[in-house]
Amino acid sequence: RLDEHPEIGVVAFRIESEAGHRFQTWHLPKDDRPGFSMAFVGCGFAIRRALFEKVGWFPEKFFIYQNEIEVAIRATILGYKIFYEPRCRVVHRQSPACRTNWRRVYYPTRNTIWIIRKYFPLPGALYLIVSRFCFGFIRAVQSGEFIWYFKAIKEALGEPIERNILPRPLLGHFRDLWKQSSALHMFNYRVFNKFRLSRNNSGPSICSNNADSEDKQNTDQAIMGDHSFNKNGPIEKSVLRN
Repeated sequence: RLDEHPEIGVVAFRIESEAGHRFQTWHLPKDDRPGFSMAFVGCGFAIRRALFEKVGWFPEKFFIYQNEIEVAIRATILGYKIFYEPRCRVVHRQSPACRTNWRRVYYPTRNTIWIIRKYFPLPGALYLIVSRFCFGFIRAVQSGEFIWYFKAIKEALGEPIERNILPRPLLGHFRDLWKQSSALHMFNYRVFNKFRLSRNNSGPSICSNNADSEDKQNTDQAIMGDHSFNKNGPIEKSVLRN
């Protein structure tokens, strides 16, 4: 893709488990077909070296969480496109133990607010920042990591940010990032899914709840701020291991 299409700067890969199941994340297209994508997942992608260097590599201050979103935005601003190619496959070997709770409170809250402050216009940016306050607080309540939550808020608002407001077309391009950072959107999403699930359960037939599980996972990703994955069924071909 990179050789044949100079306008493509990044190729996003299909992410799979060791068992051969596709991992679904809001960063990538849901239909699992080749096509343009808003972003990519950091554990599986190819990028032009010159472009990676030009955008400044992964932002060093982020450390983890939202690195790929920052790179995706910078690359898009430069006029490059991101292409999802499911024939390029990597195996994501998850640790048996979850990441420490404080990291899932601190980095997603701080880093996402940095992105919002940099790229989104007022007054919408204020709404998204308050939404991220809420998401981070929920995670802090769940984990008991309040010290790291308040540290994240302090650094998220205290860090000097050079504003680079996205033009309207690019704001539309990154609408999924807006949705993932919107408290009202996530609330409505959950209410709708509960209503749909209740209707399915009251019907005469037994339906699979895979779609509902995926929707809930996408909502949880916003609250946690990471790219936690959701299995989306087996594949037929063998996988390439990274």
